[in-house]
Amino acid sequence: MTNVKQKIESLKLVLLQRSEPLSYQLSKSNHFYQNLSRIEAIRAEMAQAIENGEVNQFDEVFLKHWIDDLEIEFCAALHR
Repeated sequence: MTNVKQKIESLKLVLLQRSEPLSYQLSKSNHFYQNLSRIEAIRAEMAQAIENGEVNQFDEVFLKHWIDDLEIEFCAALHR
């Protein structure tokens, strides 16, 4: 399971790096729409990685859960 966890962490870093030039940094001091913009950029990068075969269906499940958690954490105003 450690290899799976390491792979997922590696994929998270790749998605964060690729989405960085497209949007704001994630920060709880940002307006929710700034964080939402970054999260949507991460989602777009994941979709591209899936299309390119860099992310398989198994990994996709973990990454979607992570992205949903980011939205809950950084866009709390949307979930009130």
